[in-house]
Amino acid sequence: YLLQLQPRGTHEFDNFLTPSDLPRLCRHAGLNVEELTGMSYNPLTRVYALGADTDVNYLMHTRPSA
Repeated sequence: YLLQLQPRGTHEFDNFLTPSDLPRLCRHAGLNVEELTGMSYNPLTRVYALGADTDVNYLMHTRPSA
């Protein structure tokens, strides 16, 4: 909100899945989690980066269970 990249009310945080919730739901859907990676964005340089921090944004790679 400080940088006015998104309007207020864009997200309802109670509806977000945490990185600890998602693997359980994936397994229930018949998917194996291959990798969980954090993603960050620097608005000053407009650069995205992958890393270990999954606090805000993250990506998950899954495959169907055998």
